[in-house]
Amino acid sequence: MNEPGRNERAESSADRATGVRPGDTVASVRCFVAVEPGDPIVRAMHEVLPVLRGAVEADDVRVGWTRPEGWHVTLAFLGDVAEEAVAEIGADLERALEGAAPFEIEASGLLLLPSPSRPRVIAVAVAVGEAEASGREAASDTGDALSRLAHRVRRATGTDDGSFLGHLTLARLRRPLAGGDGPGGGRVSKRKPALLALRARVDELQGRSFGRVAVGSVRLMRSELGPGGARYSCIRQIPLEGASVAANRPDAQLGHVPTV
Repeated sequence: MNEPGRNERAESSADRATGVRPGDTVASVRCFVAVEPGDPIVRAMHEVLPVLRGAVEADDVRVGWTRPEGWHVTLAFLGDVAEEAVAEIGADLERALEGAAPFEIEASGLLLLPSPSRPRVIAVAVAVGEAEASGREAASDTGDALSRLAHRVRRATGTDDGSFLGHLTLARLRRPLAGGDGPGGGRVSKRKPALLALRARVDELQGRSFGRVAVGSVRLMRSELGPGGARYSCIRQIPLEGASVAANRPDAQLGHVPTV
């Protein structure tokens, strides 16, 4: 039997992870796996948002700002999962995370994704805290604690593509900002002042820490899309080894998360 091609292998992994194949008509749940940023980071980001809003909002720029109650660091996006497969995925995650220890993350600096020249997303970079990076995690050749956690989760869910960038999404630009070198020509170039202002604010905030928090658990999350945004809720919470279960108790409902 011939070995399946790269796309076929990727589709098979996705099918195993979600339990939903093309053409299936089954009840499904839109799922992702994440860690929460914690109150210190959320409070710090409240101070930054007005600065970014003032830089990017203009007559010809449409921005969807995320709300704090929806902030999270995504480890893996599973997409539509068959309802009957959700419990099994949770159990797979619990097994995959056995022995994973708590660690500290730090939010520091801003990112323009996918590139500074044509950003569609404004995000905060999230990585292990300085103390972690200078300790045993830095000595490892398999990446830092956050990256390793993400790859464990992705291998368990069949979504590991080898790449991970820890970040927290603050806004999505509904039209790209560029300097006139892309599709749209003159229309795009009219948005160049907003791009320059945004990049200036991002440069000013590079190196600034927005706080540190301890990661003591991983959450399998449900995302329910609606006309006003997404509603997130925790399906299953998996404490990391040695973490306090009480300190990381899941919320039954994380609330309505609109973009404005």
